[in-house]
Amino acid sequence: MLDNIQETFRLHHDIELSNIVSQLHKPRKKHIIVVDLVEVELEEFHINGVVFYGQNNSQYIIDEIWKNHGYYEGPELVESDVVLDIGANQGFYSVFAAKYCKQVIAIEPDPINFAVLQKNIAANNLEDIIIAIMA
Repeated sequence: MLDNIQETFRLHHDIELSNIVSQLHKPRKKHIIVVDLVEVELEEFHINGVVFYGQNNSQYIIDEIWKNHGYYEGPELVESDVVLDIGANQGFYSVFAAKYCKQVIAIEPDPINFAVLQKNIAANNLEDIIIAIMA
């Protein structure tokens, strides 16, 4: 599949590579979670060997963090760091930070986002690195 994409890019130089690459990360499956008797539909995303579950516009946020590093400013994360992610949302940055540092404390007040955050932590086996707290 990647060979086909590279060949397409070679033949059509006017196509931006980021548009082609983003096609690889389209949602693959739909999942349903229930939070406080509210049914929430989640999409499944895969990028850089990581699986994410997210609500409707999650692809944009995942790309912003994982591809564009848009949430990352300041010194480089190192293994001894502890990251405090206040307003962790669905955990996209928390999972990113957990790949580089010792521990992440993810705080999220919204019950639906918190449930998705927990699902993303479990899906990536990060229970020993990310501590999720509902505010």
